Amino acid sequence: MRSRRVVVLLGVVAGCLLAGPRAMADKGAGLSLFDEADKLGAAGNWKDACPKFEASQKAYPRPLGLLRLADCYERIGKTATAWATFRETAVAARAAQTNPAFNPEQERRRESEATRRLGEIEKRLTKVRVMVPAPVPGLVVRRDGDELPAGSWGTAIAVDPGKLTFDASAPGYVGWKDTIDVAGEGKTVDVTVPGLKSEAKAVEAPKPTSPAEAPARVSLAAPAADVAPGRATRTLGLAFGIGGLVVGGVGTYLGLKGSSDFKHPGDDHGACNDACQANQSTASTKVHAGWGLVGVGAAAVVTGVVLWVGAPSGDKPGTKVGLVPGGITVSGSF
Repeated sequence: MRSRRVVVLLGVVAGCLLAGPRAMADKGAGLSLFDEADKLGAAGNWKDACPKFEASQKAYPRPLGLLRLADCYERIGKTATAWATFRETAVAARAAQTNPAFNPEQERRRESEATRRLGEIEKRLTKVRVMVPAPVPGLVVRRDGDELPAGSWGTAIAVDPGKLTFDASAPGYVGWKDTIDVAGEGKTVDVTVPGLKSEAKAVEAPKPTSPAEAPARVSLAAPAADVAPGRATRTLGLAFGIGGLVVGGVGTYLGLKGSSDFKHPGDDHGACNDACQANQSTASTKVHAGWGLVGVGAAAVVTGVVLWVGAPSGDKPGTKVGLVPGGITVSGSF
């Protein structure tokens, strides 16, 4: 039993002897980093000074290091981080006042300074309030990759100004993501997470396109053209007249040709043989067809004259003429 106590005592002594040099080494590293950061800050290079202050505080934690780190954060615009570090400084300085390793008077001054700066910066904080009006089962909301607890939704949280990326996801739902520029001293920016859509309903109907984006429709019918009053009617009448003359001309030719063939004798003796009878039948057909065409042509000419004469004057509505498969359309006043 006595030997075990001796072993434990030797272990404790050995640990203290080993920890002493290591603690001194960390303190030396912390002081060196602090001095380097102090030089960078004095030169106005606060952006590079802050990482040095961070490393110094990690190696050698003390209220002075926290106070200088908070000041550095404020100078580079990280107001929320500076505010939180000033609060940490005030707590650490208050606790150090009862620690023999620190000077109580110096720590009281540091606590007072940290508290003063804390009150000043608090008025300038930029905050973000994440609103989730339609949460779904299993919803996870993140800011810059860090999950935001559901208890923080709807509460204004102090953040460092700048671009922040928010995203939301849930099993079986289509995720959402957006990047927002959060800025403005003393302002609160609301970020609303939209209701996530179920993956089963993610396929939406095509959105209606604007007239400029709509595909052109091809129509077989030629567009009707607005024609000056009376002009279309006269043109149509002229077409009927010319067509009637042509048809009448063809009919006259067939009629005369048929009549001529019909009067032609059959053989040398004047008898009408089989060839003569066939010729007379063909001639008779030509005569009837020819004079029939003459009648059609005459009717077309008369129609053309009526259309020409009855064409509307300029004060009447215009006539529309259009082409359609297999014909034409005419509309308007006649």
